[in-house]
Amino acid sequence: MGIALEVGKTYRTANGGTVTIEHDKGDDTYPFFGKIVGMEGMEGMEGVADRLAYFTAVGSYSLAGATAFDIQAVVVNRNELFLSAIDSKAKALILESIAAHYGITAQEAHAEVTDNQAEHLLDYMVEPQRSATSVLMQRHGMIIAA
Repeated sequence: MGIALEVGKTYRTANGGTVTIEHDKGDDTYPFFGKIVGMEGMEGMEGVADRLAYFTAVGSYSLAGATAFDIQAVVVNRNELFLSAIDSKAKALILESIAAHYGITAQEAHAEVTDNQAEHLLDYMVEPQRSATSVLMQRHGMIIAA
């Protein structure tokens, strides 16, 4: 694999799920902890729910060999992941509120919040849309801490 995991980053797993690394417990074997989500309905994952997991420093789920839960070397933009998980009306409302706040178009707002260097989506928002979006994120199992 050869990747270096980072706390707070979101990655794709080999089976197509996503995992956000929540903390580094400092263990030599499995230092990184996160929750794997988004596996429902995937071929070979029938009956597998979201799972809490520990990973090696390079993203391996198991030292015994490759698994469907291994982390791939792809960092996922959490904002883009969230915006793709919600309906088009909610997505439009969020992007329009950001656009109005910054005096830009909704398309420019989308480009900004899905950029690889983007801040957490909530950092671009003001009340009351910020709180409403936070609740929607929680309903979709997204981690709110930036």
